[in-house]
Amino acid sequence: MRKKIISIILTAVMVLGILAGCSSSEKEAAEGSGGSSSEPLRVALQPVCLGAPVGYAYEKGYYEDEGLDVELTYFDTGAPENEAFAAGQIDIAASGLASVFSLATGNATWVGEINTTGGQGIYFRPDNPAAQVTTTTEQGVEILGDAETVKGMKFLAPLGTSAQYLVMNYCEQLGLSSSDYEIVSMEFGPALQAFKSGEGDAISCDIWYAIEAEEAGFSRAATFEEACGIEPNDGIFVSNTLIEERRDDVVKFLRATYKALEELSDDSVRHEFCLRWYAENGREFTEEQMDKEIERRWYITSEIMEQEDYIMGEGVTAMAEFYVEDGKISEDMFPNVQKSYDPSLLEEALGITIQCDN
Repeated sequence: MRKKIISIILTAVMVLGILAGCSSSEKEAAEGSGGSSSEPLRVALQPVCLGAPVGYAYEKGYYEDEGLDVELTYFDTGAPENEAFAAGQIDIAASGLASVFSLATGNATWVGEINTTGGQGIYFRPDNPAAQVTTTTEQGVEILGDAETVKGMKFLAPLGTSAQYLVMNYCEQLGLSSSDYEIVSMEFGPALQAFKSGEGDAISCDIWYAIEAEEAGFSRAATFEEACGIEPNDGIFVSNTLIEERRDDVVKFLRATYKALEELSDDSVRHEFCLRWYAENGREFTEEQMDKEIERRWYITSEIMEQEDYIMGEGVTAMAEFYVEDGKISEDMFPNVQKSYDPSLLEEALGITIQCDN
């Protein structure tokens, strides 16, 4: 009788083990083939234009509608987003051109672009000698300053961001090398306050602080487009591992995010939402400042992406090339950047065709 009981118990254990194994195998098969998962998507964003579609979609419940559990983490700029990504703390990031550093590692994929980056600029105090002279660039554009007046300047700008890239290109346009000037790394808000207090000779601002700099009476030396000769876009990069294991969830995330982006392309909707959302996340904008942002920076909709002259990743490639030349990215890492562009997920999410720079 005892042997019979033991036999029954062993049989039951084996059956449970087989069932558990089947369940585990099914889950691994689903996740391994890009299936959905109940695990949260850890998403990084900034409380600015590029992050607004994510914040809007989250508030509207568009991620929940797709069956996703999304956890948001806010950052001031792209550099700390890169650090969090490298540390394995985030899966997806809505970020600016600082994304190039994550893409260069070969561990991230550039899956879509969110908005244009117009409105960035370098500013001098009006009494700075550089504000009194102009230089004509190779593209035939006039910018303030020349080699003599700018050499030795101290620029305030956060390193690892498009603001640093802007300074480097601006000085190169004047015939200066990296040894001819200094960049003091400061986040935009503290940098502008320091500049107002007399620190530094120039400041490189993202659009929100550039608007404030103009209102404070500072002279704009050059815009990003004037100094760099390109019109790059902010966008979204995703962990390669996440795409491999949960491709379906990434497609769902993009579908929800770009639904929000399309709605925010309505100026009145964007004005109302962003004005409130910025304030809730520590960025107070006036009505006039919000209007200026909408005028200078617009969202990249399906209609724009389907145009013949739109090429995803074009601006990122240009920035990566410059960082290689300046020694910020090793030459052997550059191919990782171009290989990282993958429009297929967004094409699947939106049902469109997108040209890509690779």
